Amino acid sequence: MEKQFDLLKITRQNFLSTLDLSSPESLFTIPKGFNNNIFWNIMHVLASQQLLVYGLSQTPFRLDKDFVFQFKSGTQPDGEPDTPLVEFAKTQLLTTVDQLSEDYQKNIFGDFKPIKTSYGMKIQNVEDAIYFNNLHESMHLGQIKMLQKILNS
Repeated sequence: MEKQFDLLKITRQNFLSTLDLSSPESLFTIPKGFNNNIFWNIMHVLASQQLLVYGLSQTPFRLDKDFVFQFKSGTQPDGEPDTPLVEFAKTQLLTTVDQLSEDYQKNIFGDFKPIKTSYGMKIQNVEDAIYFNNLHESMHLGQIKMLQKILNS
Protein backbone atom coordinates (compact mmCIF):
# COMPACT_ATOMS: atom_id res chain seq x y z
CA MET A 1 0.00 0.00 0.00
CA GLU A 2 2.96 2.33 0.46
CA LYS A 3 3.12 2.90 -3.32
CA GLN A 4 -0.55 3.93 -3.26
CA PHE A 5 0.17 6.57 -0.62
CA ASP A 6 3.22 7.74 -2.61
CA LEU A 7 1.07 8.06 -5.74
CA LEU A 8 -1.60 9.97 -3.83
CA LYS A 9 1.01 12.36 -2.45
CA ILE A 10 2.40 13.03 -5.95
CA THR A 11 -1.09 13.76 -7.27
CA ARG A 12 -1.80 16.04 -4.32
CA GLN A 13 1.49 17.88 -4.92
CA ASN A 14 0.21 18.59 -8.44
CA PHE A 15 -2.97 20.07 -6.94
CA LEU A 16 -0.90 22.14 -4.52
CA SER A 17 1.23 23.48 -7.39
CA THR A 18 -1.95 24.41 -9.23
CA LEU A 19 -3.14 26.41 -6.21
CA ASP A 20 0.25 28.11 -5.82
CA LEU A 21 0.68 29.01 -9.50
CA SER A 22 -2.87 29.99 -10.47
CA SER A 23 -4.55 33.36 -10.13
CA PRO A 24 -7.72 33.51 -8.04
CA GLU A 25 -9.60 34.38 -11.23
CA SER A 26 -8.48 31.19 -12.98
CA LEU A 27 -9.17 29.05 -9.91
CA PHE A 28 -12.77 30.23 -9.62
CA THR A 29 -13.80 30.77 -13.25
CA ILE A 30 -16.37 28.32 -14.59
CA PRO A 31 -15.87 28.16 -18.35
CA LYS A 32 -18.91 28.35 -20.60
CA GLY A 33 -20.40 24.87 -21.01
CA PHE A 34 -18.93 23.58 -17.73
CA ASN A 35 -20.46 23.25 -14.27
CA ASN A 36 -17.33 23.45 -12.13
CA ASN A 37 -13.98 25.17 -11.82
CA ILE A 38 -10.39 24.29 -10.95
CA PHE A 39 -10.85 25.02 -7.28
CA TRP A 40 -14.01 22.91 -6.96
CA ASN A 41 -12.12 19.93 -8.45
CA ILE A 42 -9.42 20.26 -5.81
CA MET A 43 -11.89 20.56 -2.96
CA HIS A 44 -13.92 17.70 -4.38
CA VAL A 45 -10.99 15.27 -4.20
CA LEU A 46 -10.45 16.16 -0.54
CA ALA A 47 -14.12 15.52 0.18
CA SER A 48 -14.29 12.35 -1.91
CA GLN A 49 -11.35 10.77 -0.11
CA GLN A 50 -13.24 11.21 3.15
CA LEU A 51 -16.41 9.66 1.72
CA LEU A 52 -14.71 6.77 -0.08
CA VAL A 53 -12.27 5.65 2.59
CA TYR A 54 -13.66 6.87 5.89
CA GLY A 55 -17.36 7.03 5.10
CA LEU A 56 -17.64 3.61 3.47
CA SER A 57 -15.67 2.05 6.33
CA GLN A 58 -17.96 3.55 8.97
CA THR A 59 -15.00 5.54 10.33
CA PRO A 60 -15.33 9.20 11.41
CA PHE A 61 -14.20 11.73 8.81
CA ARG A 62 -10.91 13.51 9.40
CA LEU A 63 -12.37 16.68 7.86
CA ASP A 64 -15.53 18.51 8.91
CA LYS A 65 -18.63 16.76 7.57
CA ASP A 66 -20.16 20.06 6.39
CA PHE A 67 -17.10 20.61 4.22
CA VAL A 68 -17.31 17.06 2.88
CA PHE A 69 -20.97 17.44 1.93
CA GLN A 70 -20.35 20.89 0.38
CA PHE A 71 -17.93 19.37 -2.18
CA LYS A 72 -19.22 15.82 -2.68
CA SER A 73 -20.34 14.51 -6.09
CA GLY A 74 -23.37 16.30 -7.43
CA THR A 75 -22.45 19.69 -5.95
CA GLN A 76 -21.42 22.77 -7.90
CA PRO A 77 -19.29 25.79 -7.03
CA ASP A 78 -20.73 29.27 -6.78
CA GLY A 79 -17.66 30.70 -8.52
CA GLU A 80 -16.95 33.22 -5.77
CA PRO A 81 -13.28 33.47 -4.66
CA ASP A 82 -12.74 32.32 -1.09
CA THR A 83 -9.17 32.99 0.07
CA PRO A 84 -9.53 31.27 3.47
CA LEU A 85 -10.81 28.14 1.73
CA VAL A 86 -7.82 28.21 -0.65
CA GLU A 87 -5.51 28.33 2.37
CA PHE A 88 -7.46 25.48 3.96
CA ALA A 89 -6.94 23.38 0.82
CA LYS A 90 -3.22 24.12 0.85
CA THR A 91 -2.91 22.87 4.43
CA GLN A 92 -5.06 19.77 3.91
CA LEU A 93 -3.84 18.39 0.57
CA LEU A 94 -0.77 16.68 2.01
CA THR A 95 -1.76 16.31 5.66
CA THR A 96 -4.80 14.21 4.73
CA VAL A 97 -2.50 11.84 2.84
CA ASP A 98 -0.26 11.46 5.88
CA GLN A 99 -3.33 10.98 8.09
CA LEU A 100 -4.73 8.32 5.77
CA SER A 101 -1.42 6.45 5.71
CA GLU A 102 -1.20 6.60 9.52
CA ASP A 103 -4.81 5.48 9.92
CA TYR A 104 -4.24 2.59 7.53
CA GLN A 105 -1.11 1.50 9.42
CA LYS A 106 -3.10 1.60 12.68
CA ASN A 107 -5.91 -0.43 11.05
CA ILE A 108 -8.61 1.92 12.38
CA PHE A 109 -11.13 1.34 9.60
CA GLY A 110 -14.41 -0.33 10.52
CA ASP A 111 -16.88 -2.53 8.66
CA PHE A 112 -16.90 -1.67 5.00
CA LYS A 113 -20.05 -0.93 3.02
CA PRO A 114 -19.38 -2.25 -0.52
CA ILE A 115 -20.47 -0.16 -3.50
CA LYS A 116 -20.15 -0.11 -7.26
CA THR A 117 -18.94 3.28 -8.47
CA SER A 118 -20.35 5.18 -11.43
CA TYR A 119 -17.02 4.34 -13.08
CA GLY A 120 -17.99 0.67 -12.82
CA MET A 121 -15.53 -0.46 -10.15
CA LYS A 122 -16.67 -2.54 -7.21
CA ILE A 123 -15.21 -1.27 -3.96
CA GLN A 124 -15.38 -3.99 -1.34
CA ASN A 125 -12.78 -2.99 1.24
CA VAL A 126 -10.59 -0.10 2.36
CA GLU A 127 -7.78 -1.10 0.00
CA ASP A 128 -10.17 -0.94 -2.98
CA ALA A 129 -11.31 2.48 -1.77
CA ILE A 130 -7.72 3.75 -1.64
CA TYR A 131 -6.99 2.35 -5.13
CA PHE A 132 -10.14 3.90 -6.55
CA ASN A 133 -9.47 7.19 -4.78
CA ASN A 134 -6.14 7.43 -6.61
CA LEU A 135 -7.85 6.81 -9.94
CA HIS A 136 -10.54 9.35 -9.08
CA GLU A 137 -8.01 12.01 -8.13
CA SER A 138 -6.03 11.41 -11.31
CA MET A 139 -9.19 11.92 -13.37
CA HIS A 140 -9.77 15.25 -11.63
CA LEU A 141 -6.16 16.28 -12.21
CA GLY A 142 -6.83 15.67 -15.91
CA GLN A 143 -10.01 17.75 -15.64
CA ILE A 144 -7.99 20.58 -14.09
CA LYS A 145 -5.40 20.44 -16.88
CA MET A 146 -8.22 20.69 -19.43
CA LEU A 147 -9.79 23.64 -17.59
CA GLN A 148 -6.42 25.40 -17.46
CA LYS A 149 -5.97 24.93 -21.21
CA ILE A 150 -9.44 26.33 -21.90
CA LEU A 151 -8.90 29.32 -19.61
CA ASN A 152 -5.50 30.10 -21.12
CA SER A 153 -6.64 29.99 -24.74
